[in-house]
Amino acid sequence: MNPPMKRLLALAGSIAAGMAGALVLASPAQAHHPEVKGEFVCQVDGTYKITWTVKNGDFDSPLMKIKTVDPTPDGDITEIKEGVWLEKNASLKGVQIVPGTTTEAKLYINATWHKTKEGEAKVEEDADGKVKPVGTCVPAKAAVGQGDCTNFSVTVTTSAEHKATTATVKYGTQTKPVTLKDGGDSQKVDLSPSSETEATVTFADSTFTATVAYNKPANCGGLPQTGSSTTTMIAGGTGAAALGAFIFFMARRRMVKLRQLADS
Repeated sequence: MNPPMKRLLALAGSIAAGMAGALVLASPAQAHHPEVKGEFVCQVDGTYKITWTVKNGDFDSPLMKIKTVDPTPDGDITEIKEGVWLEKNASLKGVQIVPGTTTEAKLYINATWHKTKEGEAKVEEDADGKVKPVGTCVPAKAAVGQGDCTNFSVTVTTSAEHKATTATVKYGTQTKPVTLKDGGDSQKVDLSPSSETEATVTFADSTFTATVAYNKPANCGGLPQTGSSTTTMIAGGTGAAALGAFIFFMARRRMVKLRQLADS
């Protein structure tokens, strides 16, 4: 092989080695990316609660700083904010509330990676998270009441899209919890009627409150009367008894006198 050809092959080998080294050195930087995932949960008030998770990985530059947070539909996400730092392999969860008619939700995250919090960004990458619900979230039937003179019941119901939850029924001084199963459920709570005209139902996973009216039937009557009326009745009865005793005494005295006159 002539010298020019040797030099050409050596040059090509050097270029190839240099490119391979550059790719090896660049690959850890290119591997940096945020992981974004979401989960839909249908709430009793007919809204979706999306729990978003943003995760950092095990990268050469370990510290991830969230630079941009852009959800679709628009809305605040708790905890996941611009400027938040994540350590290596750390994750962050945030909650977003969207309408029950939402068919798809997205979360765009742009982040930078640093050796230290004071150091310059070494890498900048972004990622999209996407999640779709199954069906449409509709408001729960929540609560229906039924009552008469001696009974008052509240039936709490959730729709098929709802996850398992706990509801609390409050009526006056009475408080009764009830557990509703996953995928829609209905539970009846029995209460003792009182002068209270309304019961409230709250749910463990929602700020939604349902109200149930208790309308006491008009023909229920009332409790035995006490107070001034009873006193009057007792006084009248006592007076009648005293009058009867007086008449009996006077009649007996008159009878004795008549007998004395007859004997004489």
